[in-house]
Amino acid sequence: MSEEPKALAVSRISVPAQGLHWVVGLSNIGAGGVLNLTADDQRECICYAAAHTAVLYSLPDKRQTMLQGHCNSISCLCASADKSIVVTADVGPDSLVVLWDPRSANPLRTIQSPHRHGTIAMDITADGAYLVTLGAEDADSGEQVIALWDLHSTASAEAAIRTNIPAGDMQLTVHFNSDNTAEIMTNGRQRVYFWGSQLPHANSFKYYSPPLCAADFKQAIRDYTASTFVPRTTSAVTGTVDGDIVVWEEQGSSALEGMRASDRRAAKVIRIHNTPITHLTCIDRFIVSGGADGFVRFFDPHFRLAAWFEDLSAGEISSISFSAAGMSVPAGAEEGDLNLFMAPDFLVATSQGQVLAVQAGSFEDVRLPRKGTCLLQGALNSVTSIAAHPLKPEFAIIGDGSSLQVWDFLRHTNLKTRQFEGLELTCLCYSRDGTVLAVGCSTGQIHLLTDGLLATSSELKSTKKEIVRLAFSSSGRQLAVACEDHAVMLFRQQPQRDSLRWEYMGRHLAHHARICGLCFGEAPSGQTKLFSLGRDGRIAEYDLENSSIPNGLKMVTLRDVAAAGTTPTALTFAPPMPYFMQGSADTLLVTADDAFKLRLYSADSQSCVATYLGPTFSGPLEDLVVFRSGVTDQPYVAYCTADRVVGLLAWPLDGDASRALGLIAHPRALAGMAVSHDGRKLLTAGRADGVINIWEVNTTGLDATCSTPEQQCQTWANMLNAQDPGLLDEIRDYFYYAQIRAQGDSSSAPRVIDGQVPVSMIPDLMRGLGHYPSAAEMTDMLEDLKYAAASRQQAPPAHITFNQFLALYINYRHVRGVELADIQQAFQTLGADGEGRLGREDLVDILTSSGEPMSAEEVATCLQALTGHQHAEDAMPGMVAATEFADQILGFQEDPAEPILVS
Repeated sequence: MSEEPKALAVSRISVPAQGLHWVVGLSNIGAGGVLNLTADDQRECICYAAAHTAVLYSLPDKRQTMLQGHCNSISCLCASADKSIVVTADVGPDSLVVLWDPRSANPLRTIQSPHRHGTIAMDITADGAYLVTLGAEDADSGEQVIALWDLHSTASAEAAIRTNIPAGDMQLTVHFNSDNTAEIMTNGRQRVYFWGSQLPHANSFKYYSPPLCAADFKQAIRDYTASTFVPRTTSAVTGTVDGDIVVWEEQGSSALEGMRASDRRAAKVIRIHNTPITHLTCIDRFIVSGGADGFVRFFDPHFRLAAWFEDLSAGEISSISFSAAGMSVPAGAEEGDLNLFMAPDFLVATSQGQVLAVQAGSFEDVRLPRKGTCLLQGALNSVTSIAAHPLKPEFAIIGDGSSLQVWDFLRHTNLKTRQFEGLELTCLCYSRDGTVLAVGCSTGQIHLLTDGLLATSSELKSTKKEIVRLAFSSSGRQLAVACEDHAVMLFRQQPQRDSLRWEYMGRHLAHHARICGLCFGEAPSGQTKLFSLGRDGRIAEYDLENSSIPNGLKMVTLRDVAAAGTTPTALTFAPPMPYFMQGSADTLLVTADDAFKLRLYSADSQSCVATYLGPTFSGPLEDLVVFRSGVTDQPYVAYCTADRVVGLLAWPLDGDASRALGLIAHPRALAGMAVSHDGRKLLTAGRADGVINIWEVNTTGLDATCSTPEQQCQTWANMLNAQDPGLLDEIRDYFYYAQIRAQGDSSSAPRVIDGQVPVSMIPDLMRGLGHYPSAAEMTDMLEDLKYAAASRQQAPPAHITFNQFLALYINYRHVRGVELADIQQAFQTLGADGEGRLGREDLVDILTSSGEPMSAEEVATCLQALTGHQHAEDAMPGMVAATEFADQILGFQEDPAEPILVS
């Protein structure tokens, strides 16, 4: 049969109407394996784990349903024999075990914190009555717990039995004896345990760990890998990394003193694979093994080879799961014919991320495909970067060191894969017309690949440093490159005879810290501009017109744009502000920083013209992408953090939390995000979990939050009340007092409360509310007011309203309070000695001469107010440490509270 394109493992989830509407997940099949949920009711379905979600995948119509509830990556899956119950579990904080009905996709029961650190393995009885779980080992104490759960009992959330496993060898697998559910088997690398329970008469397990001496079998027995009971016998087997199985038999009448007849001993060791055994299970009367060699083999109860499937060629076997729809009977045979091999059809999952459907009858019937049918194809085990094609429903990812893949996200198929042998890929970028895909490497090479073929059309190299960022100009004829040594390089296509050739224009070392933003953009005048942003807090603009091979890469300006004490994290070009009458004439950029602020920077005036409170759902924003919705054609900003969260911001920015959406897209760190060519999909990549999520963008909820000034004032009020119910009243009181004070404290004339205060009183109002802006921050606030007024063709304001002040306060105040660690870091920066101390005179000298210097009188006044001492020399010892300064001078608590994030 002809080989069809391999399908992408997909999933689907419903989320709130605001922003992202559903997700499609791509998974390399992980530790949870794949469950075959095909049952007697002709339902053809499989289940697999994709990071922190479980995916039900209907095979006939390729419909996906997401089972969502975990916040950590799913570690294991299991299902009852009749496939009516699916169980998922995870490892990590706030771990869960969730029982699902796969037909309705609804949770049946949730067990919260079944183990302190989560669950690494579990099994369920055939009738779904009992569940056994193995807890993750405690890293400090080495403690590990096995627990038995009575699923019929819904009154208690506690385990029916919970027992500590003897320390020394962490157990990795757990299985019920299908013939006697009171017996359970676990194995670690070195030991095997058999556990017995007598519910409801006992509240702990009895266990026995049989010894095994290599000398008894005249061969070394290496690490154990997997175990299972052999049905209809008293035997159990454990696989090893050598490809052997150890057969455990009951001792019976030969039991030694102190042992039970049911205790087992190692009876024999049999080689069944030449590579590690990676999976063991049983079906009907057969023992089924999967190996690192990619082979699946069936053995009868006497361990004689009954059938083998060695043509799969899909990599190491990670799991095998059988259909519950009955035996696969070869053509012309009867089910009771013992001379023929008969078993249910099964699924095989491999470490390469493939899921194969194998017909058991193909062993006897040569007309059936022995290689199986590929149902799903996972992506890479780890992802480094992702880029979306600008004109097609395609995306490219790099990962696993040297692998590049291109996928069609509508058909969910892998279009092309290329291995770059000997190279480590670090970043990638499409040209604006999609004809070129640039791939950067850790050794400084840049491969320019032709669209679709992934063949290298040009290889550029002008540095030995790692390539960290790539950006194409809108014409596609200029390529900017950011290197690990904080330099920016420029390549340009130059005419050469009848073709264009990429030439190196030069490099410029504009930054002294890692470059976190690099972008080309079109100024309103139509001129192409290039900017870079470094974690040193500076934006560099480059002179593209005068850059050439003889002149090198020229720079126009280099400006500090970060507020004091903050570090920039992301950069993007900004669309025009719609309510600014003259704003479309400015070249605007948006920067993000680790203080959760988004700053609007005008490249024309070379100043920060607005500051907005950014999303605080997780850590600082690590990437920003401005795009236009495929539905409304309105601009929006997509963002992602380094840790789990992605979201959308409505444009124009204003700091309103209701106009921001954030979702936990991955359980661990993100490798990046991209927006599809039509603005309808947002693609996110998990760095270590091999999962790509494709989200459908639905901006209905964000569009509905656009409000009048009065409604926005209420939004500010709600944000403040959520943090401190009395804060809004305090701000209002200060504002009213400022109006009175502006008219003179001693005046007896009637007061005019017009709802405005002079701009000059903003610093005093801010300080009265506990925010102490620096002179630079005050300059930014005034520039913010002036720019907004100028863009509306108005004069700089002399007064501001209460609503305007609320917006300034929320957008400019610090999200995170000052902590003791900040003061300790400041002391180190100022030159503290090995014990973290500064001399009193040195500290006073720094305060009066560096940064925004204070006068000696101001220093003395502050120290007097803080300590009550009349003289500065009495307020501090000769040598002062950061902790003493924080405690005795500033009045910090010994155990300061956790910083508060505004959401």
